[in-house]
Amino acid sequence: MKDSIIGNYYDLLNFFRSGNYHGLERYFRLTLNNYCNLSFQKEDVSLNRRRAIRYLNSIGLLEIDYQKPSIPWTTCPGFLFFKPPTKLMCIGGTILTSEFLKKSSKLDVSLKDTGYRPKNLPPNINFFPKLPEAKASFEVAKELAETLNVKLIESPSESVLALLPTIEDIANKLILKIDDLILEEGVEVLKNNGFMTMSDDDFMQANIFRKLRHDGRYDYFVRASLKNKGQLFRLLNNDWVSLVGHYLIERPIEAYYYRKKQSLEVPKNIMLPGLLERCLVGCSFTSTSFNFDGKRIYVEVPEKIIKLVQNKISILEIRSVQ
Repeated sequence: MKDSIIGNYYDLLNFFRSGNYHGLERYFRLTLNNYCNLSFQKEDVSLNRRRAIRYLNSIGLLEIDYQKPSIPWTTCPGFLFFKPPTKLMCIGGTILTSEFLKKSSKLDVSLKDTGYRPKNLPPNINFFPKLPEAKASFEVAKELAETLNVKLIESPSESVLALLPTIEDIANKLILKIDDLILEEGVEVLKNNGFMTMSDDDFMQANIFRKLRHDGRYDYFVRASLKNKGQLFRLLNNDWVSLVGHYLIERPIEAYYYRKKQSLEVPKNIMLPGLLERCLVGCSFTSTSFNFDGKRIYVEVPEKIIKLVQNKISILEIRSVQ
């Protein structure tokens, strides 16, 4: 995690251990100013902060409780990841990374790139961290974990999948019927390229909406399929907006799995919930990338994980390709 914006950001969050969502933005600005001597425009700061938070959450180093009013966050301790037969990675902040490099000096260690590099960064600064990766037996990995006093995890993706609820469970528990959605300033409708200001015609034809709240956050609403008589629902967990929204309007989400490359492609306008993102990114600890067709790409995802995901999230129609 050394020498990167996200790495320094995590170190700062880890120093304070916990806080609320507004602190995440404040500490990201501090990271840019104090550690990297960078100044982004306001839009770039917000975008890159969201990228940093999403990546740290997807690799298990940051937990955010979106259901509580202040949106509290806590940092999580680092760990070692072992992938049979001999792949060992260190997932943690600067202190753990430095200790790992010292203790593993006799191993064949390299630094793994975990994400793209924004064009507006100076050449000596990375946005995503480089994680140490070594070749080691399970016995050596276990001994290193004990020495560093951290957990050794063999299959984080499968562990996360065990906690992942089904889309049916989420749809039954985290929606609230409402009688009407008042058309007023702050209501937007989901179109192909994102949310846009809504007209009367949009309201009659569209299915997914959001409304700006006084605190700067959004409430999300879905008009269900005709099967449910066009009933309006408010979604009580914003993390599941894309999947539950498509489930209620009975519109499957097409995704593609390339078996040879072990890569999964999902439409980039579909935001996956944090647990599912952690499951997919936890296969390689590499951030998602985007292709020219507007797809978000997850790499090094075993076919076994794809099948387990399909069992949980039925609205995802994952088509297998050679």
